[in-house]
Amino acid sequence: MRVLVISGSRADYGGLDHVHSALIKYGQQAVMRHLPSSLKDVPDLFDMAVVLGDRFEVLKAVTELFLMKVPICHLSGGDITEGSQDDSMRHAITKLASLHFPTNEDAAKRIIQLGEEPWRVKTVGYPGIDNLPDLDLKEVKEQAGISHFTNDYMIVIWHPNTLANDTQVLDEVGTLTQALNQFKDDILVIGPNGDSGNDIVGLHLYSWSLARAKSGLRTIYTKNLPRHVYLTLLKHCKCLVGNSSSGYYEAPSFGIPVVNIGNRQKGRIRPLTMVDCPVDTRMIAHEIGTALQRNKFEPENPYFKANAADTIAEIISKIQEPKKLLFKRFYELKHC
Repeated sequence: MRVLVISGSRADYGGLDHVHSALIKYGQQAVMRHLPSSLKDVPDLFDMAVVLGDRFEVLKAVTELFLMKVPICHLSGGDITEGSQDDSMRHAITKLASLHFPTNEDAAKRIIQLGEEPWRVKTVGYPGIDNLPDLDLKEVKEQAGISHFTNDYMIVIWHPNTLANDTQVLDEVGTLTQALNQFKDDILVIGPNGDSGNDIVGLHLYSWSLARAKSGLRTIYTKNLPRHVYLTLLKHCKCLVGNSSSGYYEAPSFGIPVVNIGNRQKGRIRPLTMVDCPVDTRMIAHEIGTALQRNKFEPENPYFKANAADTIAEIISKIQEPKKLLFKRFYELKHC
């Protein structure tokens, strides 16, 4: 079968890369494309497409694929993130898709609640955490430009609130940096994703990091990092601070303490390694201080099921007539 794997951003690349490799291992003609890219040749070249998550770029691509009558497999559907626009986009992708691979049973139930037939829903876990890297920390720190950091560093990732106006977006990231000002620890700041307001957040974090570094405190801002570099640094950091989904998906596999701030990810299954915190300077500083003092947790990840990518690839490889997946009926829940 000819399978198109579509990545919209760094947020979905890790999971899709594993699935792409697994599809090839299972004998499929799998090709990975990174958006934005033209999909005009898709109906002629591909029998099926695979996407992950809730990005607006992916929703646009899925809409095109749907109109071209290309069956879509959707990974990581059914999740809840009440503090952003992602919920609506994720559920829209679900309704346009023909096959679903959620990460957990709660998400699977929501997909069925949206009217998807249960046989189309396969709970597999998150494929991006199947095989996490274990690289030399010294070499990775050099690649990231933080070789001068001690090994007691924290990572900060902050994405804009897509439900807020520009003033609120700036106020929220300002609250975060005010809390961080209370610490002299080494800080690696990773820039926001492509959501609306990312320019405001990115500029503030860059300027703050530069000023902090000039004052003599080890601070680096980077827009992005290769996935293997980021995950190795995450594995060895003292804590992860911010509002990234990485605090849910990857950090628990390393036992890293996570300070999750605000409502962006509200509704996801919260791992034991995480503490939730409102956007409040005093409370953020308190939780960061607590996280920095504690040891790592025992790794326990609610989104992990062994060999998720292989499971997805095996199921897809057994599909004989993918076009038949396009004929969907609404599944009615039976109420008591």
